[in-house]
Amino acid sequence: MQPPDVIEYKVGPLNALTNMVAEQLIKDGVININRRPNDEMENYELFKFINITLHVPGLDSLLRESFDSASFGNNISVMFYQLPTVNANERISHMNLYLQIDDEGEGDASLRLLPISCFVHHAGTNVANWKASDWYYASQGPFYSSEDLNDAYGLGTLRMVRYPKGYIKQHTNEFNVRKDDTMPERDFSNIPPPRTYTEHGKRYKINGYKITYLGWQFEFSLHPVRGPVIYDIRFKEHRIAYEISLQDITLLYHPGSNGYGPLTLTDTAFLLGTGSREPRPGLDCPKWGNILDVNGTFQWYHVGPWAGVCVFEADGQRALWRHRARGMVDYFLVVRTILTLGNYDYVVEWEFHVDGRIETMLTASGYLFGSWDDGLYNSSMFGFRIGDFLLGPIHDHTYSFKVDIDVLGIQNSFQTLTWEAGDINAAFQSDDRRTFSGNNNMFYFNQTRFIRDTIYQNETSVVWNPHQPKYYMVVNERERNKWGSLRGYRIVPYSTEQEILKDHPLLTRGII
Repeated sequence: MQPPDVIEYKVGPLNALTNMVAEQLIKDGVININRRPNDEMENYELFKFINITLHVPGLDSLLRESFDSASFGNNISVMFYQLPTVNANERISHMNLYLQIDDEGEGDASLRLLPISCFVHHAGTNVANWKASDWYYASQGPFYSSEDLNDAYGLGTLRMVRYPKGYIKQHTNEFNVRKDDTMPERDFSNIPPPRTYTEHGKRYKINGYKITYLGWQFEFSLHPVRGPVIYDIRFKEHRIAYEISLQDITLLYHPGSNGYGPLTLTDTAFLLGTGSREPRPGLDCPKWGNILDVNGTFQWYHVGPWAGVCVFEADGQRALWRHRARGMVDYFLVVRTILTLGNYDYVVEWEFHVDGRIETMLTASGYLFGSWDDGLYNSSMFGFRIGDFLLGPIHDHTYSFKVDIDVLGIQNSFQTLTWEAGDINAAFQSDDRRTFSGNNNMFYFNQTRFIRDTIYQNETSVVWNPHQPKYYMVVNERERNKWGSLRGYRIVPYSTEQEILKDHPLLTRGII
């Protein structure tokens, strides 16, 4: 019997109840069932499982004694997040308890962590085979089971954590971000801010999900797992990319202490696309913009259409080009989506400039995912204390995008241009297509900078090195301009950071 797997289908047309077609996109057996993202049914079973596991006689007393009389199911709740693994037979989540004391739940799950955690092994579809292991309480452990943790509590061998009496009442709703009316207003804050408007109408056109703007043409879509995507991007009738899409958002936290917070997060495990939220007029979308409906799925059922993307033309308030008395203002079209996953709101947008550039932007807002800290150990090298029992840990966000560029056809190559330094002979020797028959006296100096171009024939990975200037391009080797230069598009990474963890276990295991 073939083990359970995951199948992806394309279903449509969605606007008709009859003549709908379901096309299977992935072959049977390709994606193991343990590779699927989280879903509500599994989360429900996980909650039931941990609820039974936590209600060991005595553990309720441990929670009440530790956390100002709080109890599981009352003002203590639970969160799960999957851990990376390359073993298809594994499906492991890290469980953390947190204090739930804010009326609207703002910041609770990520800023009120409690130092109790375990690993939950929940591979397959048979809940009876699930188990919990590696229990920790305030970095003490691992305990094989919740019963073992309870036994240590009963024997009095645990170093106890005790929140001060009245802690919950004192800190309730402190993370609900609102205007502080007790503070004086800033000068001129009562005057409305400047706004842009379209004097003679909009310069873009929307037909379904196809958008055109001053030579640009493309289509927008939303993938339930990976999120927003644009297809068939054309400029002046030439396709320059088949697809530009968000693939995943991953976060790696440190120090990764046992029970003090998440180790790593990969947001596709939480279905990025289902986190799409309606852009708020006046905040995410200007009043003259268009808010488009999108169709998608949420967990096991179809949802849609719902307002999910904002389209508008922006005034960059800067010159696209200028010289003396001449110039051109940088106007561009913006396609913006909002993704809310837990504590973070991600704003994903594309900017289409009239000179043929596309900018892909992603910013994060919301609430920090904190780490529990009682000040017993000096944790200053791992973050900053920002509250009682709360550390703001160092961590990073890695945004992964797919960029499928088509430059005057699909026969494209990946090219790098590396800046190098050396003598004149080295400069000419860097290109096998050129020879140098002169002498070094032709140049002012025998030391110079030059570029070395490399075209990759096979799929490869490139290691970002901020100390070695390098340009990344996709070119068509069959197409040149009238001066003989290859036609192509340059990819410009805005991030200047580099991953310094070469052999971290969570990186070498792979991402879910």
